[in-house]
Amino acid sequence: MTSGGIGLARPYRFDNAETVPFVFGADFADPARLPRRTRLERAVADHLASGGTWYGRIDWLRF
Repeated sequence: MTSGGIGLARPYRFDNAETVPFVFGADFADPARLPRRTRLERAVADHLASGGTWYGRIDWLRF
């Protein structure tokens, strides 16, 4: 499947369910209880604790 006529393969989107275990090494239900040992952990935990959602996307280009 292509997207936009430029040969992009089907994209994969991810959100908090994939981001939290990747960054913190475990799944945490309560953002207020997330560890804040590193800058990355603090940025993600503070964003989620303030009600934000973390989105990401993976895409592939055919050459």
